[in-house]
Amino acid sequence: MDVRSGLGRVAVLDGSEAARRVVRAVRDLGREGAADAAVLLYAGELRRSPAAREADEAHAADADVEASLRRARADAAWLGPASIA
Repeated sequence: MDVRSGLGRVAVLDGSEAARRVVRAVRDLGREGAADAAVLLYAGELRRSPAAREADEAHAADADVEASLRRARADAAWLGPASIA
């Protein structure tokens, strides 16, 4: 049985400043052995965002988010800020 600890590969599906902070946090966790990689999934011009430059990897996302997550081999995902109504 494969037993892993930590977050594994974390996909970030947002290009905002908040995403940049998540990427940094995941990379910090990686230095401590608690995460494998911060992977930014981008659309359009977000491939040039600061978050994409700072991520360990960046991949184009398409309309099928689940397929994009599988291609990025993500173990976890951060979808971006959510508003609570």
